[in-house]
Amino acid sequence: MPIGSKRVAGSLRTPGPNHEHETVPFPFGYYDNFTPNAYAGGQINHNTSNSIVGNIATSFSSTLINELTFAYTRLNFLTDLDNPAAVSRSALGYTAPDLYPDNSTIIPNVQPAYGNGAYASVYLPGGSYPTTNAPQQTYVVNENISKMLGRHFLKAGVYFAHQQYGQLTAGVENSDIETGEYGGSYNTGNSFADLLTGQIAGYQQSTTNFVAYVQEKRTDFFVQDEWKVTPRFTANFGLRVNHIGSWYEKNGKMVVFDPALYNPGGTYAEAPGLVDHATTPSIPISGSRPQGFQVAPAGGFAWDVRGTGKVVLRGGFSTNYYIDPGVNAFSAVQSPPNETFTSFYGLTTISNIPSINTYLPLGSYGIADINDHRIPVTRSYSFAVAQAFAHSFHVEMSYAGNASRNLTGYANDNAVPEGCKYEYDLYEGYATGSYNDTLCRPYSLIGGLSTVTHNLSAYYNSAQVTASKQAGPFNYWATYTWGKALAYNCENPFDERRCYGPAPFDRSQSLNISYLINLPNVSEKYLGNHRVLNGIFDGWQFTGTEQFSSGTPLDTTAAANANGGGGNEYDGIHNRTISFYSTGSADLSNRNTVGTPDEQAVPTLVCNPAAGRQAGQYFNAACFQAPQEGTVTSGPSIGTYRLPYLHGPRYERDNIGLYKAFKIKETKSLQFRAQAFDFTNHALNAFIQYDSNLYLHYPDYGSLPTNASTAGYTQNKLGSRTILLTMKVLF
Repeated sequence: MPIGSKRVAGSLRTPGPNHEHETVPFPFGYYDNFTPNAYAGGQINHNTSNSIVGNIATSFSSTLINELTFAYTRLNFLTDLDNPAAVSRSALGYTAPDLYPDNSTIIPNVQPAYGNGAYASVYLPGGSYPTTNAPQQTYVVNENISKMLGRHFLKAGVYFAHQQYGQLTAGVENSDIETGEYGGSYNTGNSFADLLTGQIAGYQQSTTNFVAYVQEKRTDFFVQDEWKVTPRFTANFGLRVNHIGSWYEKNGKMVVFDPALYNPGGTYAEAPGLVDHATTPSIPISGSRPQGFQVAPAGGFAWDVRGTGKVVLRGGFSTNYYIDPGVNAFSAVQSPPNETFTSFYGLTTISNIPSINTYLPLGSYGIADINDHRIPVTRSYSFAVAQAFAHSFHVEMSYAGNASRNLTGYANDNAVPEGCKYEYDLYEGYATGSYNDTLCRPYSLIGGLSTVTHNLSAYYNSAQVTASKQAGPFNYWATYTWGKALAYNCENPFDERRCYGPAPFDRSQSLNISYLINLPNVSEKYLGNHRVLNGIFDGWQFTGTEQFSSGTPLDTTAAANANGGGGNEYDGIHNRTISFYSTGSADLSNRNTVGTPDEQAVPTLVCNPAAGRQAGQYFNAACFQAPQEGTVTSGPSIGTYRLPYLHGPRYERDNIGLYKAFKIKETKSLQFRAQAFDFTNHALNAFIQYDSNLYLHYPDYGSLPTNASTAGYTQNKLGSRTILLTMKVLF
């Protein structure tokens, strides 16, 4: 609508709400094979999403424009039981007391431990019930103003975003009971008989779960100038000043560890030193001191060298600060003093559960970093030379790279030091366990501290060559990249450099070719140019892609275990982890070799595993020597954590397609597609999950693998031709 000399245009979209109703099965099967079946109470998810998006643009003149956009998104995930009476304590007459009398209405989880007499377990994951109305909400407002001023196109604005993330903590408040064997000892000798007689071998419970509301706010101010310096040279400059706040819990429940408040004379139950803003107001609400401003400059240029558009130089750099996902902040609220956990393993009875009043901190608490004052940032840079030749043929050579720092990771701030004598079999006379961890931890009254912090970095550099032709019946694009992605691939509490190396997704070289062929109009030229025949035989297109790349890097178990891989880092296609185990009496565990459960034992390289390989072998297994046994006199066995670059199986793929659109009416058409993926049916060498040829067999401490002649070879091939026929009606 006109307002004086201004024009205002606006739009508002409310695409919602959307509702989903889903019945979710939960494990209810035998302990040994985890056969999936429905949870007795039945679980139902009610998922709802709502969003509102608006835009108002105001044109004050032909050279001055203002634009305001705003958006609101709401996601809600509600969980309920379809039949609460089926698992209700009162309905089933279950009156046995818990350790924490939190008035849970749901019967305990029950499952057999190792031993005879396995039975169907009853298990509901912590935090699944009762239902909670804790929606995730995002508010965004963006205000921009643009001005043409001579050769300058100026733009300035402000951006505001506020995120709220609500979720129920995941403690097992209804308790978890295990029956059967513990440490080679039994109650009745039969897990099911133990359950019927109320005898148990393990018990876990948390205090009452609560809804945590983590939030963050950011406000950005920016200015930029695109300057046409000369008809052949354009430069752009920009500056963004961010104020990205840290995540915080609105009720002050972000837990941190303050060494100054640790009381060595306290008790395990007190978890001394673990505090939050709610209990200790001197602690900032986010756990660490407030963030300041982040300055993010950017710039670039484009130069038409001859003024003909055939030779162009381009380059630039940018800086981008960003916030972590809210789930990372959520990991720092479920710890004392907000929620307490007990894990007991031993033979006792259900009626004796309330007397379990002493326990050791065997697990790990998730907390925030009291000293963290960093925000993730990526700095990108590039330079390119483009040359246009005759017949629409273009070639471009470029360099591109980036450096990402302060990425989110987890640090162990209460790790068992390497070489703890209480972890060695020879010193203790038995295979040690988690009890021994407390004898060496710096803070013995608390367990491991999984501290969410910004301690990781990643780097990428590449040279690229691109050739293309986009005119005439035959069009193609080809890109060759030679690059390397390096990163700290895990968090190491003793030496972070052990984690530095090629990123798991790195591919040193890659070549991608795609093409489009407009097939000749046979009917128009040779069959009399009839309308019906033209529609059938003319207008066909043939396409294809060819992809070639070197394999991703192979690594040892250190990075995989640190990232929860359990010794196998599997991406759904390839396994890239070299693992090992003992085939004799040697105890090659982390505790017995390194003297700590918080560092992964790895072999020691005695030669270059990239040399001396046979045809089809990806690493020379004879170069990996088993860890030594740790002793008080010799100390921990520190292996080789950073391997030479070992490429796994390479990647190749060829796809083709045939396309044709048949016009029915002016506004209707029928599209036919025939596609063949992996057209040549060339299966690729692959290491699969838990691949036996990635495991080294060691008969003793310090030995070489007995399977060196077979390890490192692939024995599996993946991939096969897939043909897809599609018909699509457009109207």
